[in-house]
Parts: sequence; structure tokens; C-alpha cells
Amino acid sequence: MKVVFLQDLPVQKVRKDDVREVADGYARNFLFPKKLAVPATSAALQQIHAHALKHEREQQRATGALNALKQKLEGLTVEFKRKAHEGKLYGGIHTQDILEELKKRGVILESKQLKLEHPLKMLGEHSVRVRLEEGIETAVKVRVSEEISN
Repeated sequence: MKVVFLQDLPVQKVRKDDVREVADGYARNFLFPKKLAVPATSAALQQIHAHALKHEREQQRATGALNALKQKLEGLTVEFKRKAHEGKLYGGIHTQDILEELKKRGVILESKQLKLEHPLKMLGEHSVRVRLEEGIETAVKVRVSEEISN
């Protein structure tokens, strides 16, 4: 009997919306009572197809939004003015500092998306990697200059 799975079953290596051939007794006595699967009728197959199309459209919209954010980040330079001595900062610039500055400019990221190996402790321009999603990466320029005290 052909069935459409409604949930992931890792033990059987089955994913949601998979259509598989299973034994009649297994379907009637186990899968159907526990609402893990339904018979693979034409209506159920159409519903799966519609769900897959909807998911694909949502994925395309999300990818489009991420690409727009990537374009925005590529042209962005974040500037910091800090006290320094001979080109070295007294305190480093951390991920949270960069996130706060980006937030002021309307770009909201999570700390795990910024790939800052260690705090920035030197004057000059630095490139900080941003990983928006698997396969979508960019960099933000961070310019650190010396604060002039009077």
C-alpha cells in the first residue's frame, strides 16, 4: 500500500511528505492509528505538491531578502573612534560593538552570523565576515580611527 508520511521517522529514514510503499498491516495497525501517515490518494498527493510549491516560493522570497541584505552590507562601512597608543587600541572592538552599530543603521544580525575571530585591537580598516545563511556570505568594512582628546 502506498502511503504519504506526515512526520519524519528517523529510524526508518523517512521524511515528511515522502511517498512510500509499505505493508498493508504496518499501515493499518501502526502508521494510520498514530497519525504518522495517510493513504496516498490523489487528493493527498495534490496537497503535497501544493505544499512543496508554497515552500519553494517562500524559500525564493527568503533568498531574495537575504541577497538584498547582502548587497546592503557590502556597501556599508562601520566606523569606530577609540583611544589608542602607537596604533593599538586600549580596548578591543567586539562582535557586540559591531552589532550595535549595525543596528543603528537598520541592519539587525545575530552574533553567530558575524565571524570575528578575535576582537579588533589595531587602528585601520578591517573586513569582518558575515554569514547570512548557508552559501550566502559577505563582508562588512570596519574602520577604526584614533579618538582625538583635547
